This record gives sequence, C-alpha cells and structure tokens, in this order.
Amino acid sequence: MANVLTMFFHGTNYSRDADPGKDELVTYLSEHVKGDEARIEKVGDVTDPTYLILEGPGSSSVKEAKSKAHAKVAHHAPGERNPLLGTKKKTIQDIVPSVPKYKGEQEVKGLFGQTKTKHIEFSKEEKAFREQFYGLTAKPHGLGGLVYGTGWEDNVYKAVFLITHLLGTNQQPKCINMVGWSRGAVTCLMTAHKLFEVFDYTIKVNIFAADPVPGGMTTITDNMCHITPNVRNLFVILATGDARSNFVPLDRWKLRVLLPRFKDPLYIRPHVHMLPMPGNHTDVVLGYQPSCWGVVPGGLIVRHLAWKFLKFHGTQFDPQWEKEEAPDWKPDILVHYYDLMMKNAKNNFEKAKHVALLDKIAAGREQTRDVYLYRNHYVTEDKKYMNEHHRFCLSKNFPRVMPSPPPPPEIPKEVLKARAQVTGPPYMKDGTNRPDPYAPDLNHVKQASMTELGISY
Repeated sequence: MANVLTMFFHGTNYSRDADPGKDELVTYLSEHVKGDEARIEKVGDVTDPTYLILEGPGSSSVKEAKSKAHAKVAHHAPGERNPLLGTKKKTIQDIVPSVPKYKGEQEVKGLFGQTKTKHIEFSKEEKAFREQFYGLTAKPHGLGGLVYGTGWEDNVYKAVFLITHLLGTNQQPKCINMVGWSRGAVTCLMTAHKLFEVFDYTIKVNIFAADPVPGGMTTITDNMCHITPNVRNLFVILATGDARSNFVPLDRWKLRVLLPRFKDPLYIRPHVHMLPMPGNHTDVVLGYQPSCWGVVPGGLIVRHLAWKFLKFHGTQFDPQWEKEEAPDWKPDILVHYYDLMMKNAKNNFEKAKHVALLDKIAAGREQTRDVYLYRNHYVTEDKKYMNEHHRFCLSKNFPRVMPSPPPPPEIPKEVLKARAQVTGPPYMKDGTNRPDPYAPDLNHVKQASMTELGISY
C-alpha cells in the first residue's frame, strides 16, 4: 500500500460523471491522480490503491458502461446502498439474524442456564447507533440529498470502513489527503472526525476544503466544526462573493481546534489557514479563463493551490499531465490574477452575488458573508492584499517563511446580536455532544503561514 491515500469528496449533486468538461476542482484533480482507486469490492485485486472518489449527496447513480470518468466504475448516489456492504439497505436482522430487535420480548439465558423472557426497547439514539454500525444509514427521499445532504454520512462510513479493510490486508495508509468542495469539504471534516474515533493519532490527515458549506437546511453538528487532533494541515478556501443565507460557510467563527484536556505528548497543533477568495460558491472551484468572467481567476488560483497542497503532502499525479498541463504557475502569474480581482473588487462582488442569487429557492434570503465584511480578520493589510497568499507572492525574494498575521479581534457584539435574531444563539455555546477527553479551543484559529501548509515557490 502506498503511504498516502487521497480521498476526493464531491459536493451536492456532483460526481465523477456529473462534470463532462472535467472543470470543477474535485473532478479536475481526480482525473489526473496517479494509481488505482481503492474499492472494497475489488480491494483484493488492487495491489497499490492510491485514491478514493466519493460521490456527492443528491448525485445520480451511473452504470459502469455509461461512466465517462477516467476510471470507469459504476457508482450509486450516496444513501441508496449500504456503504459497508454495497448491497441494498435492509434491517439489521436481515444482515445478522442473531441481533435482537429494537423492542419486544426476547428469550435470554439466565445465570444458571435457564431460559427466561426479557422485554427490551432501545432509545432512538441507540437504534441509530446500531443501524449505522451495520451501514444502515439514512436513505435520501426525493430532494433530501440536495436540500439536507442526506447520504453524506454514507461517504464517511464508506471511507472509514475502507481504511479498516485495508488494515486487514496490511495496506493501511500512514497519511490520508482529502480534497472536497461545498458539502464535500464538510464531509472531509466529518471523515477526519470519524477516523480519529477509530484510529486515534495513527493516521495523519491533510485537508483542502474549498468553501465548506453544510447547507441552510442542515443541522450543524460538532463533527462538522471540530478540527480533530489527527488533522495536521487544513487549508480552507472561503468565497467572499456569495450572498445566500443557505450557503453560509464554516469560517473562523465556526471551526474550532479540538484540544486535549490533559497534557498529551502525541498532540501537535494543526496548521490551519482560511483564505478569502473573490467569487461565489461555484466560481472558486471552476477553471474558466479570466476573460470570461470578472472574478474567475480566483478559481484558477484555487486549482493551483490545491494541486500544490496535495502534491507537497504526498499525492502523486500523472507525470505527463504535470509536465504539460498542471497549474504550476510562478508568483508573477498569480499576482497578475490577483491584480485583476483587486482592480475592480466591488464590481466583481456584485457580479458574483447577482449570479448566485438567481436561484431564489435554493439561495434563501440575501446575506453577505462575514468573510467579505471582515476580511481584515483573515489578512494583514487587507486594503493592499486580497489574502495572505497574495501577500506571500509579492514578498521580497519570496522568503521561505512569512510571519503569520496577528490574531484577529473579536467579532463586534452588535453584529453577533443582530445575527442571533436571525440565526439563533452562536453555535457551540453549550458544548453539547463534546468529545471527551477533548474540548474545542474557543479562541479563533490562528492562521498558519503558506510555507507551513506546503505552499512555496
């Protein structure tokens, strides 16, 4: 087994076959990764699996014969099939007849071997846990995958079960790189959380999360917001030009590093950086040419950063593609793209916001993102630089280490009060369902430098 396994998490309604032009970030990168896909049904045939593609919630099932991806495989919409067994979802008793039912009478053996009848009834939480243990996660109904993200839990269980399967064949990776967009980016964090529950520190995780948006109808839970101790590097892209209330991202006011409550010699604080990027939720993952759209160079820069991040942390890509087509741009080209975006930033913001709001039903009400209003919390000298990567590219002689910006000030109380009237109290106030013995750091995440994340020139 290669030391590094790369997981590609698609966003809502996207899959390896949903983007014919292969232009969206996750598809673009997965099309050029080197090696074989790790699949449970054929793991015995794959001697050196290097990657795994996980389709987005709400996406369509595709048969192998109609797949247009470079690795032609059949894939089902998340939630339709048992993520552990690949079969139709049934009851636990259909899978393991000896498992007791959720309620009713059951014959059990007494202390001296006698048979007696016992009444059993499990709570809703116990039932859900037992079902998930056997891969019986929630099934999407109608628009459930699109609206609520139903099915993304299947991607979490499929990914983690695959790692346990590789462990059984002595092929467990030492490091897992993840890249995801939208709900796919959130699923990266959920998967890292589950990997930590199962494997503790033994597998390092690096995540490139492009605009992590849970969705306006989705309940935000701890496993989406906690950066677990197994995460070594987290690079988050935040689109500044989206103004839809149903597309609010996980930003520095929601994401929290999970710290040990006791002195732990194995714990290393992760490198985390949240990078504002002009454009709406889709702009930041598309690679259109700059002349087509005022804000699109941001998508090209994100493509460049994702490729460099994954490559630095061990993901291998097709050598021929890297030689001829990879987005291996020098700082002067990147600065040119940033200059295009900075030149008419306000107009670009209005343009990106207008396009995003065209779909009124999915958009919700108009709501400007905090990352746009308080970009100075993410970058030093925000009037001069778009983000820290922009500043890094313009630094004299491109030194190996740039100083991290100072910790941001607290978000104004009047802003919190106004937002609470619309969205309710700030998340994580009561700390419910907090994993023990770890607790979230309530301070804002300190920005890591570009070189700490593996971005250098």
